[in-house]
Amino acid sequence: DIPYLSQTGIHAALARNVELWKGGEGERWAKKVNDLAFAKKELFQVDEDIVSERRACAEKQDELARRRETARGQAEMNRRVLRELEEKLAGVKAVFSGRQDTYRRHEDEIIQSRQKMEGRVTQLNRRIDAERERTERLIKD
Repeated sequence: DIPYLSQTGIHAALARNVELWKGGEGERWAKKVNDLAFAKKELFQVDEDIVSERRACAEKQDELARRRETARGQAEMNRRVLRELEEKLAGVKAVFSGRQDTYRRHEDEIIQSRQKMEGRVTQLNRRIDAERERTERLIKD
C-alpha cells in the first residue's frame, strides 16, 4: 500500500538524517551553510563595490567630458583673442613702419639741412677769411 511505503520511506530518511547528524555531518553542513551565507554577503558587498566603482567611473568620465568641453571652449576663445591680437599687431606694425619711414625722412632732411648749413658756414668762413685778408692788405697798403 502506498501510504505505508511513503511513511516507511519518510521514517528511513529521518533515521538516516539522525545517523548523519550524530556522525557530525550536520555540523559540517551547518558550517558549509554559514560559509555560503558569508560568501553570499561578500559577493553582495563586492557587487555593491563594483556598482559604486562604475558610478564613480561614470562621474569621472562626465567630469572629464565637461573639462574637455571647457578646454575646447577656452582654446577657441584663446584662438579668437590671438587672432585679434595679431590683427592689432599688424596695425601697430604698419603704424610703426610708417613712423619709421617718417623718422628716416626727417633724419635725412636734418642731415641734408645740416650739410647745407655746414656748407654755408664754410662758405661764410671763407668769405670772412677773404674779407679779413683783404682788410689786412688794405691796412698794410
